[in-house]
Amino acid sequence: VTLTTPKQRPISAVMALTFLALCFGATLLCSTSSLPVVHLLPHSHCDAGYRKSFDDYYHSEVQYILDSMLVALQQRPDRRFVWEEVSYFSVWWGQASQEERQLVTTLVEKGQLEFIGGGWVMHDEADTSVYATLNQMTLGLKFLNETLNVRPRHEWHIDPFGHSIFMAELYSLLGYTSIILNRVPDSVKQQMRAEKSLEFMWQSPFSEKEIFTHVLDMHYSTIEFPPAINLEEKAAFFVGICKEKLSWYKTDHVLVPFGNDFAFQNASLDFASMDEIVDVINNNSTAYGLTIRYSTLSEYMDAVLSAGVTFPSRGGDFLPYLACSPCGSVQCDGTYGNSPCGTTDAFWSGFYTSKPAQKLLSRVQDASLRALEMVRALSLFLGNANVEEALVLAKNTSAIMQHHDAITGTSFTESYNDYNVRLGKALTAGDKATSFIKAAILCSASPVTYTLSSDSVSILSGLTEANIAVMVVQNPLSHDMLSYVSVQLPQDVCVQVLDARMTTVESQVVGSMVYVLVEVSAGGMEVYYLKKTSCEEQKPIRDLAQFSITNGAIELNFNATNHLVGWSSPASNGSHSVEQEYIQYVERKSFLDFNVCDGTNVYTYVPQLEDTLVLTPKKLPTTITANGPLIWEVTQTVNSVSSSMHLRSDWLELVLPSPPPGDILVPQ
Repeated sequence: VTLTTPKQRPISAVMALTFLALCFGATLLCSTSSLPVVHLLPHSHCDAGYRKSFDDYYHSEVQYILDSMLVALQQRPDRRFVWEEVSYFSVWWGQASQEERQLVTTLVEKGQLEFIGGGWVMHDEADTSVYATLNQMTLGLKFLNETLNVRPRHEWHIDPFGHSIFMAELYSLLGYTSIILNRVPDSVKQQMRAEKSLEFMWQSPFSEKEIFTHVLDMHYSTIEFPPAINLEEKAAFFVGICKEKLSWYKTDHVLVPFGNDFAFQNASLDFASMDEIVDVINNNSTAYGLTIRYSTLSEYMDAVLSAGVTFPSRGGDFLPYLACSPCGSVQCDGTYGNSPCGTTDAFWSGFYTSKPAQKLLSRVQDASLRALEMVRALSLFLGNANVEEALVLAKNTSAIMQHHDAITGTSFTESYNDYNVRLGKALTAGDKATSFIKAAILCSASPVTYTLSSDSVSILSGLTEANIAVMVVQNPLSHDMLSYVSVQLPQDVCVQVLDARMTTVESQVVGSMVYVLVEVSAGGMEVYYLKKTSCEEQKPIRDLAQFSITNGAIELNFNATNHLVGWSSPASNGSHSVEQEYIQYVERKSFLDFNVCDGTNVYTYVPQLEDTLVLTPKKLPTTITANGPLIWEVTQTVNSVSSSMHLRSDWLELVLPSPPPGDILVPQ
């Protein structure tokens, strides 16, 4: 057999036969038809905790999704599947047989199974830090590389509650080809449909980087069919929806998600129902005016990016997320309220602060992980199994917490409690491992074995005039640190702080804490000694009239009724007025159809303005609870709730810019 290319260059018989075999195996790929192509993307969005805990989801749902998916993909070679959450896949892989592992490898090599995203979880974009985001991406990408030699090219971010411009920078730097978004404000999505700008080049403001971005035109769930219709009617309905979708894009290719949350628990059955529709349409594609195929994300992106179309560019983020779904009322018909897509109830800004204690604990655990990584880098020679186990636990926990239902505070009680347990275990193991390494490094020449502990109360309870406690301060940052460390003291115990030269270091006791100003070089450690001393009575200053507190760089001014009325600083070129009030807000009940945490909706936050209460009394109950030389603190109590304002001496070199007219700058 001899074929010729458009340039009339002969092709050998072997190459021609190979080409023909490829065409017969994947007809739609090789078709010369100019008909539009619908790319069905089979997927299952598996939250790393939400209504159930991570482990409960895996054992009750996820393992069956992965098992049945492998069976279904073998039944028809044109079937495809994409997987995102590496955390779940890593658990499955650890329990899989050698035959199952080989089957995964084969399906990946054949292009039927594709890993997308590649992170340990699908991370949130509003509450996460860069450090924690990179950690969870590193875990996922490292696992895929080591087990399957796979490196995802496309990021799949279809459920975080709004999208940050940092994503354009991050995934460009990581070498991704594209990113798929979903939860952009509905009014923006409507405009994108009208302008055919659902696909664009997303430009980072931090550099010249940009990344091809696709916004799902609807949600990531499968198209829902009307009840009680036959197969031909289903095909016609499906084609109608797809043609409408095609009108929103610049190319003749459209991506249609096929899946949902924890979908494909019986993958063969799910595929079989869609196979019938696919076959009906493709068997009469000319009449229907399009063809349809199962695709991976790479197959869709390759088709779109090779279509010769110029896509628009845009910058900016998509926060806060404004949702019109779920709801079924006039709030979503575009005519209710001032919003083009509903009321202000729909702004998902509540999760920025929901469950703040768990958000704080997650940040503390990230800091603990960073400290452990730093000291471990100095002690690879130790090879301690407990240290390695603690490091793995700390990394995995930090990664899980970046999930868009974890750090956001939007999980249900079972999952919320599970996250707290994970954080507690990781913190305990991480701090213990860090202390072990510090002791090994600092005391390697000593014949005595020392144990360091972060439990200062237990250690210092045994402090007497005849002994001394060692405090090791570590700086996990990449620059020198001049800052405070605070150490909790046992009741009726006070300490004198000494440096390595046994020189007294300035410290201050405030309540049950002793604050020490320390200076530690980048990535370094410093040793301090705590010696028991007599306690000086702390005398809070009450019944105040007009007063001021200052650390020498900033001065806070209070009037005769103890309200903060102004602040000044040599660097701010004068004084600035401040108005202070304490206000209680009552949350307006959201129109969302379920509440997650004891009647409070953790996604949205809208105050009921008519029920807002100004709680500030004429004279604020105010106490100066610390008055230098390191900490200055004013505490005010309203309705049994205390609020404190702090000044610190390590802020002395802080340069505050003059606020622009009309703005108020309040130092914390």
